[in-house]
Amino acid sequence: MRAQITTSVQDLEKLDFTNAKVENFYMIDIETGETISDEPLSFRQLRNKLFQSMYTVNLLSGKFPAVSTTNKGVSFHPTEFVGWCDGTGDGDEYNGVCLNLFVRDDSANVVMKDVFKSLPLLVCPVSIRIRLQDGRVVTINEGFPSHNSCGWKQDYVEFAKKFVMK
Repeated sequence: MRAQITTSVQDLEKLDFTNAKVENFYMIDIETGETISDEPLSFRQLRNKLFQSMYTVNLLSGKFPAVSTTNKGVSFHPTEFVGWCDGTGDGDEYNGVCLNLFVRDDSANVVMKDVFKSLPLLVCPVSIRIRLQDGRVVTINEGFPSHNSCGWKQDYVEFAKKFVMK
């Protein structure tokens, strides 16, 4: 039996993601309808993909203590990011620049806290499907249209229907 419920981020934050698996991560470019990512990931990879998918000024704002411009010890690993901005002048110095940042290794539960904080800051829509240790599947969708009359490109709506609006 398959059931679907809509819940809040606060309820999702109460879930235990220990030994969970990211079964799939979908990301699409709104402008072109092109699939950016469609693959299973580790929690470390998931956080890095989401961090790369927001404007650099938001990433470095201090909201994400797992990210540092300097190495803070053995739990931090170097990660290359390509900086980008929204074109408003805020953070223009990052646009196109290769940034060597350090991202802390954390448990899946800590990573998911960063995931929930990053969702409203993402530039591209994402769908994340996670299988919890007890077998339940959690799908987190952000930025996808909720119905066909939303004004999005038809290819994009078809993509969303295929993977998100089941």
